[in-house]
Amino acid sequence: RGEKRGLQKGLRRGLRQGVRKGVQEGLLEARRGALLSVLSARFGRVKKDLRTRILRIEDPALLGELIKRAAVAPSPSRFLEGIP
Repeated sequence: RGEKRGLQKGLRRGLRQGVRKGVQEGLLEARRGALLSVLSARFGRVKKDLRTRILRIEDPALLGELIKRAAVAPSPSRFLEGIP
């Protein structure tokens, strides 16, 4: 009986962690996509090396800031100054 409760508790905890991770991944994917969309709308085709750098960013807050920067950057080179 205690084993069954422990298993159920572990399953619930695992499900919560999985959902949290899925939400985080979804947020990252959405922000990366938004950033690439803003860049392509403003400056045309996004070069492969920049796309790769953006797709490697794991910080949703940084991606949010980069979206704002992309919207107002006067040129692609000025935008690149803020990319890690």
